[in-house]
Amino acid sequence: MADFLNIWLEHWPIDRWRRAGATAPPNTPLVLVETTAAGPRVAAVCQAARAVGIVPGLSLTRARAICPEVAAHRLDRQGDAKALTRLALWAMRWSPRVAVEAPDALMLDVSGCAHLWGGTAGLLADVEARLTAGGLACRLGLAPTPMAARILARGAPKSPAIVEVPEGESLPSTVLRAALSDLPVTALGLDGETRTALADLGLDTLGDLLALDRRALAQRFAGGAGETVLAKLDLALGLRLDPLDPIRPPPVFLERLPCPEPLIHLNGVRAGLDRLLACLCARLQTEALGARHLCLRATRTDATAVAATLSLVRPSRDPAHLARLFEDKLEGLDPGHGIDALVLEAVSVEALARQTPTLDRLGEAAPPREDLAGLAELIDRIEARLGEGSVAVWQPVASHLPERAARLVAFPGQRSVWRAASPGSLARPILLFAPPEPVEVCPRPPGEHHRPPEGFVWRRALRRVAQAEGPERIGPVWWDFSADARTRDYFRIEDTAGRRYWLFCLDFANPPAERQAEHRPQPR
Repeated sequence: MADFLNIWLEHWPIDRWRRAGATAPPNTPLVLVETTAAGPRVAAVCQAARAVGIVPGLSLTRARAICPEVAAHRLDRQGDAKALTRLALWAMRWSPRVAVEAPDALMLDVSGCAHLWGGTAGLLADVEARLTAGGLACRLGLAPTPMAARILARGAPKSPAIVEVPEGESLPSTVLRAALSDLPVTALGLDGETRTALADLGLDTLGDLLALDRRALAQRFAGGAGETVLAKLDLALGLRLDPLDPIRPPPVFLERLPCPEPLIHLNGVRAGLDRLLACLCARLQTEALGARHLCLRATRTDATAVAATLSLVRPSRDPAHLARLFEDKLEGLDPGHGIDALVLEAVSVEALARQTPTLDRLGEAAPPREDLAGLAELIDRIEARLGEGSVAVWQPVASHLPERAARLVAFPGQRSVWRAASPGSLARPILLFAPPEPVEVCPRPPGEHHRPPEGFVWRRALRRVAQAEGPERIGPVWWDFSADARTRDYFRIEDTAGRRYWLFCLDFANPPAERQAEHRPQPR
């Protein structure tokens, strides 16, 4: 008979928040909130918060009225779902059939797996020990049906809860019925209205429900709630099928090449790598994928291994390009007394769109507007020589302050999208001096400080102003209280020699003697 193990992660959002590296003061009530139409509401609580009376569903204002010291953080449901999927893949160490039961549980079909841990008790002890060591609070339920395992994990007085049906006894089993009879109705996972209606009728345990007439129970509730209760009971007892939808692990893109004779020269390693790349790239092309990180492992005859890793800025499945990048890596590969096996693995892969050539008006293939693939290959070759992350590009940042409007990042595989200047704003230069260089402006009459200067001295040379635009006033962000957070007036200036500058002055109402400038030569 099949055995199903339900792992209920009792405090999953809180535990994942803590595992992500976030910290909170010890013994402080912690809640995770999410925004709703009625305002922020509590979605998950820790044990300390529950002890003072804070439960999920309360408004954040009400929770803080109960306990002013409560620490509130935002709930990340999407992050919780992704982490639960990763945990399900990790849980395949206990069973090849693992299903994700959102938002906080896993279901494992452990039929025929318990003997690998010395029996059912050994399996459950290993599951509980590993999850507890990882900082995850869990409750375990083992039963011959998935629904019974869910009920045991949530309603049994102790964990792990086990129900084993004797051999030769078919479902519905009297042993299973007796084990479920003492559990509370809340373990069925019903909605609040149905739970309240059952409590009003005095139906507190599953035994109370099983003792009722099925037709009377179905007619007692309106809107199909009775059918829902009966369906859950039938699933628990095995009267209805409850198929498991196991998660499918991602494919492993790995190619292996055994060597009948040990390879003692790098030319043999290069030849073997070419064969591995051809096979691996063919598989990637079939799946419409490209490799972002690759690892070549070489096992030597003395049972040691050496490896060469490769990272790309854009996914690729071009064997020639990958072989060219591996060339510099192979120079540092020591074959020792000989290599008897080569393994090439695409550690991480990404979707690679199929490129369809476009046609011009004459019916011939038109050249691409920008060759990002060629640019990525060039950067791959540079980083293969100089090291990963040696090529950086400017990326726009959402800030109105010029010195914070861009930052250097590793090339992400595509060009950054720069927005054009808004109407009424002055065009800004590409490069800025950091820090800005001081200039001295020619004296101006009182009350004319809002007008651009007629001349200024920069780097000991007098510059006569031929044309000017401005001012464009840029204020600091309201949360910056440093001494440098001051309002600035910017001017675009061209001198008589055709050189262009970007000047700004501080304290418009009372300008200082020194002016700050940022200069960039621009084509005339």
